[in-house]
Amino acid sequence: IGFGSVEGLILPAGSVLSPDITPPMSTALDDNFSRPRFHSFCLFAFWRSTCTWRVRLALAAKGIQYQYVAVNLRKKENREACHCAVNPMMQVPTLEFTDADGSLVRLSQSLPIIEFLEEAFPASGHPLLPRDTMARARARQLCEMINSGIQPLQNSRLVQQITEDSGGAASGEAFAARAIREGLAAVESFARSCGASRASFLVGCGQPTVAELFLIPQLYNARKY
Repeated sequence: IGFGSVEGLILPAGSVLSPDITPPMSTALDDNFSRPRFHSFCLFAFWRSTCTWRVRLALAAKGIQYQYVAVNLRKKENREACHCAVNPMMQVPTLEFTDADGSLVRLSQSLPIIEFLEEAFPASGHPLLPRDTMARARARQLCEMINSGIQPLQNSRLVQQITEDSGGAASGEAFAARAIREGLAAVESFARSCGASRASFLVGCGQPTVAELFLIPQLYNARKY
């Protein structure tokens, strides 16, 4: 055709499409094939947030321009009514954008935001997920090891709460440091089993993936604690 890509199945003549086979997902172009379906991106973020950092890396990798709206967590701007309307959990990041029908869309939580960007803009910039099925699964596992197994245990809110609730008898920072140390040891062990190296990156596929997007900000926090 000269542009874009086509996905589908080649079936024998007379075949009936199984109800289990779903049509391909919507692409980043609207039905007019002339303009991006999703546009006017805006990221609500805090510069020290590792979750925000992941999304900023993904937006840069996909080459997507966006407006940056700073939400200062230290000043508790995330608890103000204007931000609660954007993110009821009073967290960052939130990615806001406009769909082709003019509706305003808001997505929160870094992993679904990043997967949305990859699926909505598959041909833009750098691919964030490997083509190989096993490599994709391994990349997602590494993401979740950090996203669920490390980051929540060293979140600044939890660190402060541990120290305050114990009356200083327990150190939230020591708890965070131990969680990061043990978690990153597990990440390294799994990455080595995937064939990770300087040349092959974390999942051994020869290029950076979403796994690197999660690891880089976590290493920053590791140095902080």
